Amino acid sequence: KNIHKGIYKYLVKEVGGKKIFLWSTDGKENFRLYNDPPGSLGTLCFYRFVDKDNPIFKNTIDYYYSSLYPYYFENARINELACDHHPHTPSGLGLCGSILNPLLSKKALEWLKKANMDYGLLVESFDKDSGEAKTGVGFASGCGYLAYSLYYVLIKEGRE
Repeated sequence: KNIHKGIYKYLVKEVGGKKIFLWSTDGKENFRLYNDPPGSLGTLCFYRFVDKDNPIFKNTIDYYYSSLYPYYFENARINELACDHHPHTPSGLGLCGSILNPLLSKKALEWLKKANMDYGLLVESFDKDSGEAKTGVGFASGCGYLAYSLYYVLIKEGRE
C-alpha cells in the first residue's frame, strides 16, 4: 500500500498537460522520461498495479509511443520502442512487454508477424526499416519471455 502511494507521489508527473508515470526520480524534482524494455512501464497492467482504463497509464503509453519520445520510430516496420542500449533499433523484449499490455497487445502481435526472427528465435533488437535481426540473435531469455507473453495473451486470458 505504501509503495503504491509512493509511486503515485514521486513517479507521476505532468508532461504536456497530462499526468504520466516516470521511469525514475530522485524524489526532489529531477526525473527521467524513459521506458526500458526489460522493465517496461507498459507491463504495469500485467503486474496488476493499474487497470487498463487508468488515465495515467493510458497517457503514459500514448506519450512513449509517440513522436515526443526519442526512442519511438513512427514509420518503422516494427513500432516497438528502442532504448539506451540499442537506440536505433526496436526492442525484442519491448515487443514482449507490449504483447502483455492490453492497450498495445493486438498491435504488438501484428508487429511480431512482421519481425524476421533468427531462425524463429526472438532477437534483442530489429532493424527499424526491414525488421531483420540487428542485435542479440538467439536471445534465449527473450525467447522465454516471448513464449510466456504469447501463452498469457493467446491461451491463458482466453480461459479466464
